[in-house]
Amino acid sequence: MVLTGEEAKDLLDLDKRIQRNFNPKDNNIVDYDRVHRTKLSSTPWIHPMIGRYSMTFYRIQKVDLRIEGADNIPKDETVIFAMNHTDRFNYVPFQCHLWMNRKSLDHPFVTIWVKAEYYANNFLGKVLDICNCIPVPSKAYLTKRFFKARWGRKPKPEEYRVIRDFVNGQMSLDEALAQEPSSEAKYMFGFRREIHDYHPYIMRRVTEISANALENVGLSLIIFPEGTRSSSLGKGRTGLVQLAYQTGKKIIPVGCNGSDKVHVGNLPIARRGSNMVYRVGEPIDPNGRLSEFKDDHEAATEVVMSEIENLLDEEYRRRPAPPN
Repeated sequence: MVLTGEEAKDLLDLDKRIQRNFNPKDNNIVDYDRVHRTKLSSTPWIHPMIGRYSMTFYRIQKVDLRIEGADNIPKDETVIFAMNHTDRFNYVPFQCHLWMNRKSLDHPFVTIWVKAEYYANNFLGKVLDICNCIPVPSKAYLTKRFFKARWGRKPKPEEYRVIRDFVNGQMSLDEALAQEPSSEAKYMFGFRREIHDYHPYIMRRVTEISANALENVGLSLIIFPEGTRSSSLGKGRTGLVQLAYQTGKKIIPVGCNGSDKVHVGNLPIARRGSNMVYRVGEPIDPNGRLSEFKDDHEAATEVVMSEIENLLDEEYRRRPAPPN
C-alpha cells in the first residue's frame, strides 16, 4: 500500500493547502504526519503494570469480572478482536485480562484503535502513545479541527451538519447555500477536497501501521467496528474486514456486557459491587467463512456484527428500526 509517485505528490499538495489555509499550529492535531509517526512495541513495558494495578483495583471494588469462551482465542497467533463499544473503558478489563494471562493464554500483547479526539490533551496523548495505541481520526474530526484552526472556535452543530453533508456529497452547493449557513461555514465549502480526499490517505496509513502490527511487530489488535460508543449494538463499518482480508488474520468477535454500569463516569473508576462479562466467540477466518464476501465488505461486516450480537445480553443487542 505504498503511495505511488502521483499519490505522494497529491498528498503533499493537499498538506500544503491545509497548512496554508488552516494553519493548524496545534501540535496535538492528528493529521497524516502525526499518524505516520506512530511507533509500536511488541513488548510494551507499561501494559503489565497497568494490568496489575487495574485488576487489583477491580478486586478491591468487588467487581465480578468474567471472561467466557477464552479458549476461542488462538494461541501464539495475532488476531483482530472485534468488540462492541458501550463506554470509554470497556476494552480495559479485557485487555488487562490478556496482559495478566499472557503465559497461560500464550497470546501476544495487544494494541487498539483510539479516536483522535482523545489526543487533544497533550498529556493524555503521550499516555496513549506509551500504551501502544494507534490514533484514528474520522472525517468529522478533521472537519471540526480544521474549522477551529481557521476560526478559533468549534463549529456550531448546524454549521457542522451543513459542512458535513456538502463534503460527503449529500448536498449540492445550491442546496447547502439554501440552508443559509454562516460565512465561516461557507468558507469551508471551498475546501471540500482538502477534507474529503485527505482522510483516505490518513486511513491508508492507519491500515499500514495496523497490518505491520499484526504481521511484523507481533501484536493483536482491538477494533470497535461501530466506530462510536453506544449501549446498543450499532452498524459496523467495513475497515475491520478490509484489514482482515489484507492480512489474512482471523477476527475474534467479543461481546462486552455490563461495562457501562461498571464505568459510569469519565474516569476509569469501577463502581463497587458491579459486574461485567465478556463472551468470546469462535474465530472468523477471512479466507474461510468470509471468503465468499471478498467483493462485498458490507456483507462481510454484517457477518461479524451478527456474531458479536449473539454474544450480547438482550439490552445490548441491536434495537429494531422505528416504523415508517
